[in-house]
Amino acid sequence: MRTRVLKFGLYADEQGLAQVGRLVGEAVGSRSARIVGETIVRTFPGSGLSTADVYDQLTQQWAVEHPAQSSGAREPVELRVHVLCSLRT
Repeated sequence: MRTRVLKFGLYADEQGLAQVGRLVGEAVGSRSARIVGETIVRTFPGSGLSTADVYDQLTQQWAVEHPAQSSGAREPVELRVHVLCSLRT
C-alpha cells in the first residue's frame, strides 16, 4: 500500500468542497482504500502560479452555465486527496 494523490481542479465554495470530499470518500471507501489527508491548494509551491491562473476556465464555465447568478464565495482551487491504496486500486 502506498499513498497516492488525487488532484481535482474546482471552482467551489466551502460547501462545494465538502460535497466533493464526501463523493471522493464514498468512492474511495467502496474500493478498499483509505483517505489519509486532504489539502486545498490556492498557490502552487515553487511556481508562483495561483489556482486562479491555472483553473481560470472553470470560472468562465460556471458563469456561462449559471447566467445572472452570483458566484458567491466560489473560487478556483485544487483539492488534493491523499489516498492509501494499492496500485491496482
